[in-house]
Parts: sequence; structure tokens; C-alpha cells
Amino acid sequence: MEVKGNLVVSNRDMALVRQRIELGDGSLLVVQTSIECASKIPETKCVRGEVTLMGSHIEPTSESSCKITSVSLVDPKGSIPSSFINKMKSRQHDVFVAIKAKLEA
Repeated sequence: MEVKGNLVVSNRDMALVRQRIELGDGSLLVVQTSIECASKIPETKCVRGEVTLMGSHIEPTSESSCKITSVSLVDPKGSIPSSFINKMKSRQHDVFVAIKAKLEA
């Protein structure tokens, strides 16, 4: 996975493994973590970040809606202004809104 930077911040590259687990109550748990992978060397102009843990619990609340609880512990490595980090955190919500819009289309 590659995250584009801007003029101030270098691109970030991450090698991840993802597990999707369907729970007995009808909910879904998706977890990700970084891995060392010899075949996935960092791109030349990227800084290799590290995901200690990312997870989403997707829980149906009715026939047409669900509740999503998401957590992440990420070390992007290198030097990044806090304003850029805060911007990226707020964009996570936008991803879920975009997913919802696609599902409703």
C-alpha cells in the first residue's frame, strides 16, 4: 500500500497482511498489520511506514445499516508535520463515507 505525500512530506509505503474474520453474531472483524516481505521492498522514493495494528469491527444494526468501529496504531516513520497527520486522520472518515455512497448506488 502506498500513501501519496505532498511537497513537504515523502510518500509512505507499507507492506501489510490483512485478515477478515466473520464472527458468530453476524459482525465482521478486519485486522491488518505490517509484515517483513523480501519480495515487497520499499519503493525508491518512499519511506516504509509500520502498522502495528489496524482494525475495523463492522456490526449490522438493521437490515440496511451498520456500525463501524475502527482503531489504528501506525508509525509513519520519518518526520511529518502534525497538521499533515491530523489531515490524514480526518480523511479516514471520508473513506467510510465513500464506501457507503458506493454501496447505496
